[in-house]
Amino acid sequence: MIKTTITSALAVLVVATCVVTPFAEDKTSDEDPPFLEVWNDYVVAQKRIHVDLFQLIVDKWPDLESIATLNRDYQVSTIQLSDMKFTYLAETDPGRIVLDDGLSAFTNVDWKESDSDELRAADPEFGKLEDLLVKTNKQMSEHPDRLGIHGRILELMKGEAYNSIMIRYNERMDQLEKKLEIAALEAREE
Repeated sequence: MIKTTITSALAVLVVATCVVTPFAEDKTSDEDPPFLEVWNDYVVAQKRIHVDLFQLIVDKWPDLESIATLNRDYQVSTIQLSDMKFTYLAETDPGRIVLDDGLSAFTNVDWKESDSDELRAADPEFGKLEDLLVKTNKQMSEHPDRLGIHGRILELMKGEAYNSIMIRYNERMDQLEKKLEIAALEAREE
């Protein structure tokens, strides 16, 4: 059985409502390093799992739509913020992106407060997104369904539909791990 904490299951549920732009466009070009395609595919996979899980929750418990929407907004913003950070580093200091230590190290970039300062100055949308995250997090913490949703997620985690979604997600992460290995080899050859 797939082990997932309630917190991570809630986080997964949250982005699930990414209905506006559920999947990222391919932002890479032939001139871009191969690792950018891996990153783009990772962002798509993150959005996909959240769309799938959100739909599962809302179909089963329509009364959770309000908290699920807040969760979605928070998670979508988190994905967008991560995408902005990663893209910024890829453009300004690609050497800080770890290619040869697995997907986790690749996706969790070494981000510094000075990077945030520079990105805020270069792109005001970054600061707006940070503010939105703070605001949405506060709204979630004050929402009357914030505690009740945990028990329902535990129930959901016991079901086949949830497990199927998680299996597909884990398979996709395994594929991306292999794709990253190839991208790392290509980067070493350059």
